Amino acid sequence: MLFLLLASLFFHTCLHSTSAYEDPRWTICTTPTPTYTPNSTFSATLTTALTTLQTTTAATGFATTTATSPTTNTSVTALALCRSSTSPPDCQTCVAAAALGIRRECPNNTAAQVWYTYCTLRYSPINFVNQSDTSIAFRIYDTRDAPDESSYDLKVNLLIKNLSYAAGASDNRSAVGRTALVRSLNIYGYVDCTRDIDGGDCTTCLLTAVDWIPSCCLGKWAGWIASPTCNIQFNMDPVHEDWINNPQEIDTDISSPVPEVGRAADEDGLGGGRGGGKQRSVVVGMGVSFVGIVGMVGLIWWRWRGEGGKNGEEREEIVMMSEDMGVRPLLYDLEVLGAATDNFSPANRIGGGGFGSVYRVIASFIFSNVEE
Repeated sequence: MLFLLLASLFFHTCLHSTSAYEDPRWTICTTPTPTYTPNSTFSATLTTALTTLQTTTAATGFATTTATSPTTNTSVTALALCRSSTSPPDCQTCVAAAALGIRRECPNNTAAQVWYTYCTLRYSPINFVNQSDTSIAFRIYDTRDAPDESSYDLKVNLLIKNLSYAAGASDNRSAVGRTALVRSLNIYGYVDCTRDIDGGDCTTCLLTAVDWIPSCCLGKWAGWIASPTCNIQFNMDPVHEDWINNPQEIDTDISSPVPEVGRAADEDGLGGGRGGGKQRSVVVGMGVSFVGIVGMVGLIWWRWRGEGGKNGEEREEIVMMSEDMGVRPLLYDLEVLGAATDNFSPANRIGGGGFGSVYRVIASFIFSNVEE
């Protein structure tokens, strides 16, 4: 019953003034934890921290602060994040509601976090900034069954994984997109992370959340899974503005074969080179699952002519980037992959396969960033 109630609240909501704002979607009042009294130094320091967030978050949609009492050295670290498409006024309204709501829901706890539809707010006496927390806080789902169950779950998985990599490569640590399901129906996806963590930690956090989909949301119309650091959302209904306004189309058709790398590269002049010099084209397969912390990050196909091939013959090689398979990993920073694929632009996508979308990148750019 709790899941049903939360699902109905999550998927049918709108913004209101702070005084008539929605109830929190989820709250964590950390226990066991020391408690504080209304007139204590901690309470006053917390008030300072929350007030700062209310005045600083709306400008960019994200803010952190640490308030310290000058007399007792008591500190409170606080963080607020708004959905990336939320306007500054609506962001400020949500953070103001969260600042009131978190103290109402957790009146004496020295550590807590609250989630609303458009924002989250967190505080603690321990400085948690720049530290990723992937522990799952909640899972909410719509009890309606999605159509075309045979392909729905796979498409959800590939959609959110693609967005997870894109979010890690983006400046605001978020990504939104949609993918076609059946007939005129789409699946809409949104992911984000708190912006104090780096891109790699963001993607790892999001993929950890993806791994929890089977525990709650297989075949379900919509789902929302969150940790203190990140959250993933998918829905058959475009209930948010960033889903309504024609978000980027993500191709999750795994039935289409991965194109022959050399031919695709030759057609675009990246891998061909009829001259004798070394020419390389690189294709990076994204949207795959992690194994352990790093695990299988993707596949790289490369092809070269002239040097390294007897009598100028062509040679192809596949290197699987997997630390747990005993293979030396060829790992690139997400920022490098994002830059090399123009933030995973559809224009650079040349196919798809069981590992998700496959992108063409600038060979010289990628190889110049390989660590020796």
